[in-house]
Amino acid sequence: MFGLEIHPYGLILGFACIVGWELVKKVAQKYSVAFASISNQLLGIFVVGLISARVWHVITDWSLYSDAPISALYVWNGGLSIIGGILGGCLAGFVFSLLKAREKKKTLLRSMTNFFVLTDVLVHAVPISQAIGRIGNFINQELYGLPTNLPWGIPIDPSHRLVSVQSFTHFHPLFLYEMFLNICISAFLWNKRWQLGAGKAIASYLLLYGLGRVCLDFLRIDRGDHVWFGLSLNQYVLLILALVSLGFLVVKNYQLKSTKTGK
Repeated sequence: MFGLEIHPYGLILGFACIVGWELVKKVAQKYSVAFASISNQLLGIFVVGLISARVWHVITDWSLYSDAPISALYVWNGGLSIIGGILGGCLAGFVFSLLKAREKKKTLLRSMTNFFVLTDVLVHAVPISQAIGRIGNFINQELYGLPTNLPWGIPIDPSHRLVSVQSFTHFHPLFLYEMFLNICISAFLWNKRWQLGAGKAIASYLLLYGLGRVCLDFLRIDRGDHVWFGLSLNQYVLLILALVSLGFLVVKNYQLKSTKTGK
């Protein structure tokens, strides 16, 4: 179009971001949060999250780019890691919250409250945006799972098959499994009334997505360059995030019960 090559993956990614942004607006309205007061921080988290998602993918799958490092910049060919996006986005959110607190001479506790407001709002949009992004994996014929004879196995072109599975034709639609996981998590988040700033929404997402992804990643063929004791680096990170989130939720619920009983 107009001499420019349009990449479907890029269009889908852009659409996922637009949908996510609009959903964040709806969440802010639902919880009576002034969107204008957090929009700049949310935009920063979006941008940092996308960059860190690409960087994490390249680092953990460096063997895919070592022969032609410049290809690491070809984002339109696919290759974003939600783990990198989560880590980078959370770090950016914390830094923005800390800077805002210092600017207004607020305490560290206040900056953490602001951080949890940001993440609790933003996390409502993340699973749906992820689900939309997985359509790009289908178009690019990536993120497919192990070979399978199950009726819902999908065909993968020989040019997109890894060398180790060239003799197979049908594979687990791993991207579809994760899409379903994200839709279920999204339904859970939207059907609850959260106390913004408590951090329970983001913790619930990290717990559910972390455990779900750890299980699904056992079906992956391309598990990255780093695998120890049967678990990939991504699985270790996800497991840690899930366990920390579980501990956080347990403490929060205990504090809530103690407050109600007056102990």
